[in-house]
Amino acid sequence: CKHDCDYCYARDIANRRYEYLPKGQEFDPFFYPERLTAPKNTKLPDLSQVDDPVQRLGLQNVFVCSMADLFGKWVPEEWINAVLNVIRENPQWNYLMLTKFPIRMSQFKYPSNVWLGTSVDRQSMVGRAEKAFGQLRDSGFGGVTWLSCEPMLEQLTFKRLDLFDWLVMGGSLGILLWWSIRLARPGERGRLRVFAGLVGSTASGLAALYLV
Repeated sequence: CKHDCDYCYARDIANRRYEYLPKGQEFDPFFYPERLTAPKNTKLPDLSQVDDPVQRLGLQNVFVCSMADLFGKWVPEEWINAVLNVIRENPQWNYLMLTKFPIRMSQFKYPSNVWLGTSVDRQSMVGRAEKAFGQLRDSGFGGVTWLSCEPMLEQLTFKRLDLFDWLVMGGSLGILLWWSIRLARPGERGRLRVFAGLVGSTASGLAALYLV
């Protein structure tokens, strides 16, 4: 990934895991085509004895590029299409996707077994998130959409939270969180579900959703 976020946990993991690579290349984007066979070759867990719908869904979830941004401007379109083709061919799984480039994400077509999400940690990112997910809804995407405000680095004000089904917010390791999310237009929260949490033993604070 080339975002170079100060709080990036994935970069720290990559620096340890790929320490055999030349210095400075541990976190460079790289395509592993052999990994595209994983959804087909991985046996779906036996769900017949699982009654909890949340647990059932969790056992089917695949976080796509959990340590990368598939829609980064540095990612070739062929890589993106290769991943999306595998998703379409393996509907037995539920795929979670998250990006800081929501406009580019909105330029592709998706099956219903995809949860599309975007990260927003600063107010400057709100406008393009709402624009992109408005385009996704207008294009006919009827799947789950989600918003990740983790970490939330400042107070955020949204006009169109109704574009999202889930909101994830909280702190990250070593970051104090006292910010809130504000909704500029009361009544437009829609059916938004909120998950608030703190990550890391040194993080502290409180996140809240305010409708004002």
